[in-house]
Amino acid sequence: MQLPEEDRMSADGLSLAIDAEENYRTILITFPQPTTSNECHYVVAIAPITDNSALRLFGLEMAEQSSAFPNSTAIVEWTKIGRNTYFKSPAADQAEFLTRIRRLVSTSENPKTSVDLRPYGWFANE
Repeated sequence: MQLPEEDRMSADGLSLAIDAEENYRTILITFPQPTTSNECHYVVAIAPITDNSALRLFGLEMAEQSSAFPNSTAIVEWTKIGRNTYFKSPAADQAEFLTRIRRLVSTSENPKTSVDLRPYGWFANE
């Protein structure tokens, strides 16, 4: 099935970068400028260089500006169980986002919120 052309997002601004830095391998996807909350600026898959089985998946989403999200962004993580949201989201800047994610995965920081999504979609199989 093909998505109708009028429903497709422009690929302008879409890019992929692969890197190994600060003891982590990363695959970073940059998306076109988001236009509404929950659309991503970036998504990164990250794992320690020594352990690919510890892969984690994070996104930097556009968010409504508030005291909880002063930069109008939210860091989210998708796991086998569902979705986590973390405090201290950076501005929509690639370097700041990657620095924040490396810091997050190297600590035992707890998420601000967690939503169990297993009854829904592809989470249902876990």
